[in-house]
Amino acid sequence: MRYKSPDKSTLRNMYIDQEMTAREIANILGVKSTTTVCNWLRSHGISIRSRRAAQKPVTPSRETLENLYTEQELSMDAIGKKTGSSESSISALLNQYGIPKRHKWEKAAGWNKGIPLPEWQRNLLSHMAKKRTGKKSPRYRCILTKETKEKISNSLKGRYRGPDNPQWKNDNNRERHSVWHTRFEYKEWRQAVFIRDSYTCQMCKLPSIGNIEAHHIHPWSMFPEERFDVLNGITLCENCHSSIRHKEMEFAEEFLEITRRQPTQ
Repeated sequence: MRYKSPDKSTLRNMYIDQEMTAREIANILGVKSTTTVCNWLRSHGISIRSRRAAQKPVTPSRETLENLYTEQELSMDAIGKKTGSSESSISALLNQYGIPKRHKWEKAAGWNKGIPLPEWQRNLLSHMAKKRTGKKSPRYRCILTKETKEKISNSLKGRYRGPDNPQWKNDNNRERHSVWHTRFEYKEWRQAVFIRDSYTCQMCKLPSIGNIEAHHIHPWSMFPEERFDVLNGITLCENCHSSIRHKEMEFAEEFLEITRRQPTQ
C-alpha cells in the first residue's frame, strides 16, 4: 500500500521543530512503517537524526537510582532501558551520586543457588572442558611463581577440614584417626594382613614397593566388631585401593573369598 507524502513544511515542523520521532510521526499520519517516514524525510532533504541523538535521556534522581540499583539490584543496562538512558550514563550518575558499584561477578551472584543445571548444559560443559585438556588448555605448561604458590597454599589452609569437609561423619573420622595411629591393635592387625598376603596387592598381584595399604573388607564405620579381625582385612596397593573407594561393599564377597583361601599364619 502506497501512502501520500505530506509536504516538506509539515514534516519539518513535526520532525525538526517539535522533535517528534519517526514512530510518533508514523502514528499520527496513520503509517505502519517508520521506513516510509524516513524515506519521506530523505526525499525532502531533511537529515535524519541518529538513534543516539533521537533518544531523550532521563536523568534519574539519587533516590530513584538507589532504589533501582541497590534495593532492586537491577543492572546498569536494565536501569538505562527503564529510564531511557544509556548504561554509560547510569554508570557516570552512580559515580556522581557516590553510590558504590557492584563488581561484575556480583551482578548475578547467587541467583542460581540450589537450581541444578539441565542435562544438556552439564553435557555441554563437560564436552568443552574435555576439549581444553593437555596442550589445548590455556594454562598448558604454565609455571607458577613461588609467591603465587604461597598465596594459593595460604588461601586453602584450614578449608575442608573437620566438620567443613564434605566427607565428615561426626565423630567416626576422629575416632578412626586416633585408633589407626595410636592403638597397638590396629598396628598388629595391619602387620598380620600384610604378612598373610606376602606384602602383595591382592587385586593387581604386584609386590609391594612401599605403596601397600590394609583395606577393611567390611567398612570400619559399619562393622565395628570386625575392625581388628584379620579375615576382614586385605592388602591392596594405593591405586587399587583408590579405585574401589565408595564401592567397598561391591567387592566385599570377592575379597572375603580371597582371604579365606589364604593360609593362616
